[in-house]
Amino acid sequence: MTSSLGDLLRPRRAVLLTFGFLTAFVVINRFVHLICNYCTTYWPISVFAFRAPPTFYYPNLSHILVASLTTVIFILSLIALAKTRYKLLYVITFGIVLILGSNLTQGFQHGLLTPIEGYGGFRNEYFNDAVEIENPLHFLSSYIDIQPNLLPHSRTHPPGAILLFYYLSKLLTKPAMISIIITVISVVAHAYYLWKLFCNELKNESIAGYSTFLFLLLPAIQIYFSASIDALIGACLLGVLYHFFHSQSNFGLLAAILLLMLASFMSFGSLFIVPVIFAYEFLEKRSIRRSFYLAAATGLLYLLLFSTTGFNYAQSFIIAAKLENPYGPWLLARPLVYTATRFEGLFELVLFYGPFLGLITIRGLKENMASSKLKKITLVGVACLALMLLLGVYREGETARAAIFIYPYLIFPVGIYLKDHPISLGERNILAATIFLQTILMQMVGNYFW
Repeated sequence: MTSSLGDLLRPRRAVLLTFGFLTAFVVINRFVHLICNYCTTYWPISVFAFRAPPTFYYPNLSHILVASLTTVIFILSLIALAKTRYKLLYVITFGIVLILGSNLTQGFQHGLLTPIEGYGGFRNEYFNDAVEIENPLHFLSSYIDIQPNLLPHSRTHPPGAILLFYYLSKLLTKPAMISIIITVISVVAHAYYLWKLFCNELKNESIAGYSTFLFLLLPAIQIYFSASIDALIGACLLGVLYHFFHSQSNFGLLAAILLLMLASFMSFGSLFIVPVIFAYEFLEKRSIRRSFYLAAATGLLYLLLFSTTGFNYAQSFIIAAKLENPYGPWLLARPLVYTATRFEGLFELVLFYGPFLGLITIRGLKENMASSKLKKITLVGVACLALMLLLGVYREGETARAAIFIYPYLIFPVGIYLKDHPISLGERNILAATIFLQTILMQMVGNYFW
């Protein structure tokens, strides 16, 4: 079949669409503030600062040089990947370099250090709680008591998030090295699992590699994969998906159990994967046997943890929920704010995904592929995230970072569409370039420090 993206991927039109997409969000922002006094200043982005005084600083010459060098590396990556037919090793290598490069356009301090240890008076990170730990076992056993007194990020998470930074700080000592290690592990794991999932369904390593590369170029991935624990959580959840569905052996189930345990120990939001697993297995096999084994085994591991350390996962979850929603469910307590933040979270996901892949994702979902496992997984994943949003999760609208695990589900239909509608090498490069262009523009214009 011939490509139907030709008109969309003409260079001039592609650039205009990118700028038009970003401009549209500025216009929508102004309209939102006409009708919503309590919406965030830079709606739909919850935490954002223009790179301009007094809140930040202008990009200096070194930042511009780094952006230029990163762009050159991106161009070289297009040439190298085309010659190697998007081999996974090259996709991973260039993905790591480009993510670190785009973040260094913020400068070394704000690109690698601030996301880990905070900056100035803003010391609200997991790392800041982690360095205060004297005895990790005592910290775990008394977590329920100290949880309400932790810093804002930490107190709404299980102890695994803080303990991870505790051990990383002991192992690496330098916060910048922690950022780099998180980036490397996140990219390697995401790329490997995503590539394997694509290969299993599409039976085409070139499209699998190219689709994986597009994923690594996404603004959400480029901005939040460096130093964000959510990137590691997303990697674990993608691993659960792969091992559970594409490895029917006992080892596959065991790997899924361990990865779910690890992810859920770092974030309560990781429980998103549980209804995804149950729903997909039921739709595909009219059975929930393996899903039940996965959930039951994870629950038993937490019972074992409770019996040995005294840490109560369920109680910690309840404490986090009360801290996050002190007035009860937002739908009842503050219905207008609830409604506004639901739209805010949705639009933030769209902004950090971009216009081109958004259109291709929609087209991919329209493909007549009733037997497509990836299409079913996407629909189930999106439905489960929508349910979480309706329940009031991510009330601050921080979906592009905290719900970064949803982006693999959105990229699945892209691979499906590109297999059925092949595009030329030139069109592949233009599509990749427009995604990367949005990333660089967003990095140079603002700071997204959490």
